[in-house]
Amino acid sequence: DFTSVYTRRDNQVSWFARIQLAALAVTALAAGVVSGALTAPLKKLTATATAIATGDYSARTQVESQDEIGSLSQSFDTMAQAVENQIQELNLSVTQRDDFIAAFTHEIKTPMTGIIGYADILRESPPDPKTLHTASEAIYHDARRLEQLSQKLLLLLGLNREEELELR
Repeated sequence: DFTSVYTRRDNQVSWFARIQLAALAVTALAAGVVSGALTAPLKKLTATATAIATGDYSARTQVESQDEIGSLSQSFDTMAQAVENQIQELNLSVTQRDDFIAAFTHEIKTPMTGIIGYADILRESPPDPKTLHTASEAIYHDARRLEQLSQKLLLLLGLNREEELELR
């Protein structure tokens, strides 16, 4: 009677199957942990790239490792810093341009107000010689001031190199 041998064999096969399933589960768990640890820096790089693409230029990967991923992360952070610096410079340039335009517009409005005012006086009433002389002098003075502002603007833009700007 070989029944006991077959029963024992079936028990052993059952135990081997359980051990094999347990080993497979442990191996799968270990593989998951190892792959998660290996891909975490890549996920950080991806998340940082997405953050920068959406406008958060201060985002950095901060991956510290001595392998290729660490080198890539360091290069990426250096690139992100350069992009952030360029954007700050562009923002400063835009602010300076807006300030310049506002100041220049104000400088143009001042003589234009005088020219318009004196021209309106001459237009509205027949002027006496003294008023005519005063108004024409003011118009001439303000027109010359506009001409000088125009020349300075051309010089500033580099279109007219006849005279140097006086720094004050």
